[in-house]
Amino acid sequence: MEFANTQYLTLNGKRAVADGAHRVPSYQEAKGLPPLVVDDLLRVHSFPENLALLERYRQEGYQLVPIRRRPEQERPTDSRFPGRILLEITSKCNMNCVMCPRTALRRPQLHMPKDVVLRCIDEIHAHGVDGLWLYNLGESTLHPHFKEIVDYCHQKHLGSLWLSTNGQHIPEEIMDTLFRSPLTFLNYSLNAMRAETYRLICPTGDYDRLVANLERLLAKKRSQGRMGTPPWIRIQMIEQAQVASEIDWFLTNYATKGELLSVNVLEAFNESVAQNVGYAQCRERRQRTHCNRIERGDCFIFADGEVSFCDTDFNHEMSIGNVHDAAIEEIWNGGRHRHYTSLNAAGRLDEVPMCRQCLDYDL
Repeated sequence: MEFANTQYLTLNGKRAVADGAHRVPSYQEAKGLPPLVVDDLLRVHSFPENLALLERYRQEGYQLVPIRRRPEQERPTDSRFPGRILLEITSKCNMNCVMCPRTALRRPQLHMPKDVVLRCIDEIHAHGVDGLWLYNLGESTLHPHFKEIVDYCHQKHLGSLWLSTNGQHIPEEIMDTLFRSPLTFLNYSLNAMRAETYRLICPTGDYDRLVANLERLLAKKRSQGRMGTPPWIRIQMIEQAQVASEIDWFLTNYATKGELLSVNVLEAFNESVAQNVGYAQCRERRQRTHCNRIERGDCFIFADGEVSFCDTDFNHEMSIGNVHDAAIEEIWNGGRHRHYTSLNAAGRLDEVPMCRQCLDYDL
């Protein structure tokens, strides 16, 4: 569930909510509030029902509101190329978080060669996508050519550009790279509001460093007069047992400090992360007939070059090709990918063992 600080919402080029809003909903209350529809630049869509909802939130003084991001104009779909791409520039990480499928990772932990990363970016630029995520299961800032890769994205048509960090490795030169970059979203994994809770989730992490780095990021952006412009600093928690009592505190504490807040659903990753399974089983979802990831055209390019259509397949057991051997377009139109898309279209994903036990197909 995603939230926006209302002072950064715009409508017809002007602030959508005046100063003075102060109400922050509890997480339970927020679940019952309809999301305001905005685009990736936090511009409010102007269809009547959405404008009426905006007025309601103005009148009730909400400073933090749930949002659903959707482009004002849908990009023409091209089934011959992915709609969204997660390009895992590294599978190495400096953390070992308990809810992450890295705990069951069997593939090599390595940095994708820079030339392969840049070649993929060039091909994505040539085709156009809804968005490019420069991460998956690794900490991207650890890549030895991280700054060059991010800088290379300038003047490229990559849709909304995402980066995520666990906040442990943000030296000054990395921070400078982030703020001069064409990033749309910088996802910051906070994960807890107390050091003792953070140790339960991220046993090898340093909570004081995490919070200090976040404060440095926000302070630097404020000092540059760039609050309310990309890259949006999107502060994230994951809804899980260890932090259930801290989510309301998170929303209240960061409602005015951040631009976007997110409370993410805990994924089971094909039941590979044992502690996540019970939560996923309790979550309400539609019957499994079709997979949202397949229907969105999601594409995951892992650090070793293997390609899949699902992050649940984080060990690429259902690989549809490798970018070391073929172009993304060729892989996407190959027989292996067509096989899975045809099963999805026919509602026959249960014929695939991994899909049959998936608990995240609706995300």
